Amino acid sequence: MQQSLQNKPQMSSKIEHLGLFAFLWAIAILWHYLRRPVDYSEFYVLFIPAVLVLTRPKNAYFILAMAAAYVYIFIYELPASAKPNHPTLQMFINLSIVVAAIWIIFKNYLATKTFSLDREQWFDAFRPLAILAINIVYLMAVFNKLNTAFFNPQVSDVTRLLNLYYEADHLLFIPDLMPRATWFLYFGMIATLTIETLIPLCLFIRPLRLVGIFIGLGFHFILSIRLYPSMAEFPTLLFAVYFLALPDTTIPMLRELWDKIRDHEWFIPARNFAVLFLAWWFFLLPMVFQWPAQGEKLLVTHDDIWSYSWILYLIVYFTA
Repeated sequence: MQQSLQNKPQMSSKIEHLGLFAFLWAIAILWHYLRRPVDYSEFYVLFIPAVLVLTRPKNAYFILAMAAAYVYIFIYELPASAKPNHPTLQMFINLSIVVAAIWIIFKNYLATKTFSLDREQWFDAFRPLAILAINIVYLMAVFNKLNTAFFNPQVSDVTRLLNLYYEADHLLFIPDLMPRATWFLYFGMIATLTIETLIPLCLFIRPLRLVGIFIGLGFHFILSIRLYPSMAEFPTLLFAVYFLALPDTTIPMLRELWDKIRDHEWFIPARNFAVLFLAWWFFLLPMVFQWPAQGEKLLVTHDDIWSYSWILYLIVYFTA
């Protein structure tokens, strides 16, 4: 029995890369979808495929169903006011996943006269499109900031964000170390434009992709430690696509680490506990957003739920 397990062929690194991305992407979709009041008519369309991806992230049909469901909801269900920015980025990436799948199925049919979705070919087809979408979003963010309002200390987004940091009690002594001067505001404006320009340039140049990923991780981690829920939404999208941009050698390293973890005797009970906890958490979130307006008086508020979720996500992501 032991020998047969050892002789079992390892799954392709590309398929495992696809599965890990799909897992992170499902979390990002659920995070954004549940941040607004839940329309239970969409529950079966998107929520169930996304949860299925969390349970079987390498299943091509679950991934395709989740991506197609999001494209459908974006086009037909979301109001116009909810379509800019983050939902639009998600739609383009999900659309690239769907279109790439259709292309691979069509190409394989022409070659073999059978309908099949090769996961490795599929991964190679949509991977560069997703990375390109992130690059475009970063550059659009840079060009959008090239206006007089952004460089006006009175109304700049940098001023608003720094004011949030100054008022953040959970950051302990950090706000006291941050200068409260006009020059610091201008420094934040220039730094923001520089970093948001460097990230897409590094992601575009393959040898510099790791540099771009580390800059992006640090930048968005700093933005999100305020624990304001919306600050954590966009990084979940970016971190998932960052994972796509990692070198192919990443998966064998993670596989070796996983084998070492799995050998420990505490692995199975810890895994079972994690599965039950995550299942409870994701099924709790829809109910959280049905709480009445006086929810702020409760012991656990909406923002608390998202703050704790974001901390848990960061711990797992940065550990990996």
